[in-house]
Amino acid sequence: MEVYEVPITWETPPPIAIPENIPPTPVPAPPVQNYEQPLDYLMSDPELQAAMLNFPHFYMEPLEEPPVLTIEEMMAQERDRLLREETVAEINYTKWLREYFGLTPPRQ
Repeated sequence: MEVYEVPITWETPPPIAIPENIPPTPVPAPPVQNYEQPLDYLMSDPELQAAMLNFPHFYMEPLEEPPVLTIEEMMAQERDRLLREETVAEINYTKWLREYFGLTPPRQ
């Protein structure tokens, strides 16, 4: 069996010519509009608004504004919430202690 040696030649391809000074493709900037509410841009399109009104289950009722609370009212609400949570925790802990010490039958 004869072994032939084949010379391997590698030809490097010519370098790819990259043109210089390619002008950038202009990208149009989106129109700048300041909207008061998040959905104002939808309501500013009369055709879209008419389509939404004619599509009954897509029509959105205007959202009610949340009541404006003073700092004192907010603090009172938070205090009440924390007291409720603390009371529930105390009740649960008391029930657990009564079960643990055999004063009440264990829960099923």
